[in-house]
Amino acid sequence: MTKIYTVILAIALLFTGVYAEAAVKSVKLFIDNQLMMVEPGSILSNGQVYVPIRVVAEHFGAQVQWDDKNNAVLINQQQGDLYLKGQNVPGGSSGIMNNLVKAAELKDILDEDGDGELADYRNGRSGGDDIANDPLVVDIRNQTDYDTSHIPGAVWITGVERIAEQDSIDQLNNLLNEHVKNGGKKEIVLYCYTGNTSGLAAGVLGAKGIPVKSMMYGFDIAWQGTKSADKAIRADMEDSGGNTIGCGG
Repeated sequence: MTKIYTVILAIALLFTGVYAEAAVKSVKLFIDNQLMMVEPGSILSNGQVYVPIRVVAEHFGAQVQWDDKNNAVLINQQQGDLYLKGQNVPGGSSGIMNNLVKAAELKDILDEDGDGELADYRNGRSGGDDIANDPLVVDIRNQTDYDTSHIPGAVWITGVERIAEQDSIDQLNNLLNEHVKNGGKKEIVLYCYTGNTSGLAAGVLGAKGIPVKSMMYGFDIAWQGTKSADKAIRADMEDSGGNTIGCGG
């Protein structure tokens, strides 16, 4: 009799498992009309849809953290505020200047041994440069200009117009993860022609939680030196009381 009950119980558990498996169904997750490929993915279970909260929250610029002490998920939508305060990239001074890097500083980082060869760890070459200090340098100028000349070791994935689209963000994250895997620093430095566009792009990407800085004054002014800033117009100014201050223009 015991054997019969055991067999009946085993069969009941088997059918329960089959029913439970059938009750859970994978579903597709689209954000801004783009299919999100994540693991574990979204599921439909007992009439309820479950989606991975991190990928959804971070897509819309929120910061997701796990609070082990309170067994809770914390979602903070103030990531953009952290970027403006210069707190998106850990370390360094506080304020927006923490999100900027001078061309001379970047060159010194990429050429720590001073041999004039930047990023000489590439292609199996061993030099005195330490990749652990090197950020992932990303060129957001036009591809033609990148192909003509760019900062050694810099990569190009798209122009600035598409840099904040999800495809580009996914590529940036993949490249950054690969860079870190190879021993590099978890930080991106963007550069454009004059520093204006890369500063805007860094603000947008920083608000999405990406550790990113902008190279001041850009490739044409600070790195290559082929252009200069517009000549000052030296127009009149005013103080907080509305009084005109002449500038000699």
